[in-house]
Amino acid sequence: MDPVIQPTQSEPGDRAALPASAGSPETDSPSPQSSGWLDGRASAIVSILSGILVFAVVISRNTWIFSTRVSESGDFAANSILVDKASQFDLLVGHESRLGFHHPGPFFLYVQSWGETLFHDITGLVPGEFNAQVLSIVVLNSVLAGLCAFIVGRRVRPVWLCLIVPVAVLAIPMLLPGALTSTWPPHAFVMPFLLLLIASGSVLGGQTKDLPFAILAMCMLGHGYVSFAVFVIAFAAVITLGLIFRWRRGNLRLSRGTIIASAVILAVFVLPIVLNLILNWPGEIAKYVEVAQDVHSHTIGQAARFFSALFEGQTSSALSYGVAALALILASLLAVLAKRTQPDASRLLVGMLAAAVLATFLTVYYVMFGMDDLRPTFTYAAWFFYAVPATIGIVLGLGLGVQASKRRVWQALFAVVIALLAVVTVSAPGQAAAYLGDRDIAPATKFIAEQTPPGGQVILSFKGLALVPTLGIAEEANRTGLNVCIDNAVPSDVGAHVFTPERMCTDAQMAAGRVVQVRTLKVGEPIPPKLQDSYVGTMPLWDPQIDRFIVSFSN
Repeated sequence: MDPVIQPTQSEPGDRAALPASAGSPETDSPSPQSSGWLDGRASAIVSILSGILVFAVVISRNTWIFSTRVSESGDFAANSILVDKASQFDLLVGHESRLGFHHPGPFFLYVQSWGETLFHDITGLVPGEFNAQVLSIVVLNSVLAGLCAFIVGRRVRPVWLCLIVPVAVLAIPMLLPGALTSTWPPHAFVMPFLLLLIASGSVLGGQTKDLPFAILAMCMLGHGYVSFAVFVIAFAAVITLGLIFRWRRGNLRLSRGTIIASAVILAVFVLPIVLNLILNWPGEIAKYVEVAQDVHSHTIGQAARFFSALFEGQTSSALSYGVAALALILASLLAVLAKRTQPDASRLLVGMLAAAVLATFLTVYYVMFGMDDLRPTFTYAAWFFYAVPATIGIVLGLGLGVQASKRRVWQALFAVVIALLAVVTVSAPGQAAAYLGDRDIAPATKFIAEQTPPGGQVILSFKGLALVPTLGIAEEANRTGLNVCIDNAVPSDVGAHVFTPERMCTDAQMAAGRVVQVRTLKVGEPIPPKLQDSYVGTMPLWDPQIDRFIVSFSN
């Protein structure tokens, strides 16, 4: 059995704290004032409440999930096509890249597939498939928030201080609207990255029981961007070196449960990647190498401007860097001061800061050597970095909370401050989803269906940015039972890559089907007379010069 976590300070109801033990929970002697399993149960309860809080707040600001059916287009529809494959357990790769390859792992797509099955197909809890995908991501993010709070709650006293974690999580959408509700990968990677920083920080701070959580976070990110391999390798190396250092000092204790849990998590996540290599050798590796060779390095000045663009609209560049430096210094000071009364909490906070600093250096490296384009349009590739200021904010809050725990009056005042911050984050506009689907996809698909005889074959053809609505129409048609395939004249790097080979038209379908052309219209461009009987929809803002798309039959 894993050893019970021992607190290093009395509960808040005690008038005075007993002398703190210098021990680490798994390496040294237990604290004399430990209340044993009660502390573990309390941290578990508060962490569950933290996850429920995040879920309740996000859902309360997005009730449309349960009332309004939404159809998606563009990247969201491209992911839905892969989600359909995941529902058949036929997916071994991740989401597609604009550079012509698929990222390594399918974890997030399987989560959305299982959510679609549970929340839409089985229970009918939501009215649409995409609604179910959004709900599944909200659930995942809420669970990850609860895990982060659990890690903190086992090491900081009083245990209610871990409620700072959900407040910080709910503050992320204030900087990145829709971060907790979007199925788009750049949004979906924020919470796993936060778990990586907190769990890795805990392990670096001496708590080996949190190793499975750190491995879980690394594996989730390993199923994200291929560039995350740099982060995973670096964090794994630092954690391994830390464990080796403790082993050489003779104070490393890894329980059997920790080892088994870590191994199982690693095996589950590695399995689809290995299977893809075996079944489709060399898989995506050749494409990764080819793209990596074409990426040119950028200067530190270009990277600095990229980070300024990343936080554009929040503060000026100079002020933002100054605030970040001041926050890091203050957080470091509070983490060290916590050692006087809660040495174990201090180790956690120092470890979290170390993880945040490491992540910052790695992100700078990623921006300079791993990104092909640093224009502001592509800052989404580094949105995961928003987890770093969130981590520093959590350390600041916990550090202040540890100091406030010395007096009941201070505790009460600090609790009021946290409650006020919670109110601010709950009411933030960013809690509402940034993407509410494409309202013209369903009507456009219905227009096609109404002019197609039962069982008739439809061939979707498009060029350029007409890909965006075509993706949505193809997915909506699949859901409504309309026989649709993609014109095999479309280049394979777009057609088979984005729509998957299974959705490309065969020669027989091309011969028997009726072609539907999807075009785009520029701002102010009139509808051609021969297309007056077509369906015209609003084009999502991908190009400011294009505002509509038009769907028409070619024969």
